Amino acid sequence: MLAMAQNLATEYGPLGIRVNSVAPGQVWGDTLRGYFGYLAQQEDATVEDIYERVAAGIDLRKLPEPADVAAAVLFLASDLARAVTGQCLDVNSGEYHH
Repeated sequence: MLAMAQNLATEYGPLGIRVNSVAPGQVWGDTLRGYFGYLAQQEDATVEDIYERVAAGIDLRKLPEPADVAAAVLFLASDLARAVTGQCLDVNSGEYHH
C-alpha cells in the first residue's frame, strides 16, 4: 500500500491531489470478536482471555476499534494533513513494527 500511495502521490501531486492510505491491523469488531469466540471454545477459555493474550503483545495493550481506523482516515482527508502525501498510516496500536 505504501508503494501504491507513493507512486500515485508522485503522479497526482502536481495536480494538487494528495494520496495516502491506512493499513489497519486486527480491528476489534464483529468479525474478530467472532473469531476470538471460536478460539475461546477451542481452548476452553473466554473471549476476554483470548483478547488479553493477544493484546499483551501489542504496545498499547489494546486492539484498535473501527472508530480508531475512521479517525485516521478523517485525519488524512482533512486539512490537518494538507502537507501529507505518499504515506501509509498503520493503525494497529503498535502491533507491527517494520
